[in-house]
Amino acid sequence: MSSQETAEQGGLPPGSVEHGSSNQQELQEEAGQAGAVLTADVQWVAGQNPDGTEADDTNERKKKMMLIRVLLLLLVLLVILVIAIPLAVSGGGQKDDPALEATTIDNSTQGETSDPVPTQVPTQPPTMESDLDFEVLLPNADNSTFELISSDPSSPQFKAFEWLTSDPHLRRYETWRREQRFALATCFHAFGAPRFWTWLNYEIEECEWGENVNKIHIHCDDAGRVRRIVVGRAVDRDIVVFRGSIPPELSLIRHLEALELSHNHQKELILSWLPPSLSESFPNLTKIACNDCQLQGTLPPELFNWTNVQSLLLGSNWITGTIPPEIQRMTQLQELWLYRQRELKGTIPVELTQLQQLQVLLLARNVLVGNVPSEFGLFTLLTHLSLETNRISGSLPTELGSLSGLQRLYLHNNKFSGTVPVELTQLSELQDLALAMNMLSGAVPSEFGLMTALSRLTLSDNRRMSGSLPTELGLMTALGALNISFTSISGDIPSELGLLTSLTLLALHDSNLSGMVPSSLCSNPDLLQIRVDCDSVDCTCSQCNCTATQ
Repeated sequence: MSSQETAEQGGLPPGSVEHGSSNQQELQEEAGQAGAVLTADVQWVAGQNPDGTEADDTNERKKKMMLIRVLLLLLVLLVILVIAIPLAVSGGGQKDDPALEATTIDNSTQGETSDPVPTQVPTQPPTMESDLDFEVLLPNADNSTFELISSDPSSPQFKAFEWLTSDPHLRRYETWRREQRFALATCFHAFGAPRFWTWLNYEIEECEWGENVNKIHIHCDDAGRVRRIVVGRAVDRDIVVFRGSIPPELSLIRHLEALELSHNHQKELILSWLPPSLSESFPNLTKIACNDCQLQGTLPPELFNWTNVQSLLLGSNWITGTIPPEIQRMTQLQELWLYRQRELKGTIPVELTQLQQLQVLLLARNVLVGNVPSEFGLFTLLTHLSLETNRISGSLPTELGSLSGLQRLYLHNNKFSGTVPVELTQLSELQDLALAMNMLSGAVPSEFGLMTALSRLTLSDNRRMSGSLPTELGLMTALGALNISFTSISGDIPSELGLLTSLTLLALHDSNLSGMVPSSLCSNPDLLQIRVDCDSVDCTCSQCNCTATQ
């Protein structure tokens, strides 16, 4: 018989037994009254036997008195059941979340405060034998999480679980919401529990946790599921926004699309910073960013198991070693930032060219050597290629002319040799071409005049470049900066340069040019500086900066 049925048979509505002592007294009084009425009725019936003898009356009365005793005993037992069963089953209340009906959460120590800072004093660790059922609260968490909660009060997992189970609103949350809040709380403690973070506030939804000054934000969709976590640069450079590593419990936020932690000084190995085991837990994760985090160590092959990631941004760190060929597994990659590492060296692996969705490739300021693979011509979607400040040698691949969508090409400060391939002039969308500080030779191709979208052309510090400036440069009406200083280019300055009305910088010094700077450039209000050699070039513009020939 259920507790509800027992209560109904006792004349009480379900759930009405809330105060055991007072209700028990009332029920005992009602039971006594009912017994008295029943006894009187039986006695009245016993006195209505006109046909029996006196002996028969005595026997009959004994039988009826026995019946009365049995009925009274049954009534007392019924009263006890009415009181005891609902109190034992209900525990004094009902749960709002059906998933939590199997567990009892002790909130006796929690207050009604909305203080966002969680309790930092460890309490006695809950165990699997306690009233807190981990598997009901966090059904998708790993066993390793349960072990830490059960045995290590100093762990971020224990502290997060302690905070979660003290939440006065816990019983409202669906499973995904409990796990999401637990994961964020674990990250908070794994990052060192920064005191200025406005996280872990019971009265504020996690989607509204954040701190604008130091760019710490959680972004959610309309349903309240976390899609993006941003932990940015602290305004005070002495403040460490977070330290430690990403806890595996982050995988409980299964709809996460972007994890952005740039400009935080981690001083951790990549492998310990971002556990590779998480890669299978985030089918929606498309962006990982940790630029300027002081990440150390080599690029582990396991890092490239994140095959759904579209943006891997790890620029300006302390990464060493080479680029592993396993990078080819990240076939969805659109942005790869590995610029400015401490000692990222070796050749550019040809496997990199398998990433044919790539749009931005930044490998600048490293110690890369060897040639640029001719297979770079397969990067048909590439818009930004940055290889400057390395030790790359060989000729410029003619296949670069196939990158029809390329807008920025930075190859300066390397050891490239040979002539400038005319195929580069096919890049009709190119806006910025930097070939300075190499060992290029030969003349400037006249076909450069076809590059009408080009806004900056830098050929400086190529001592072996010679020949004259082609008059076709006057067709590059979008050109804002032209730098051919420190070359062996000779001849007169073409008057057609006067057609370049968008110029802001014209650097012709330390070359073999002669003649006159077109006077039409003098009226250009945007032209900030003209640098020429005093001895061989005549410039009447006020913007001229004359350099004496050494």
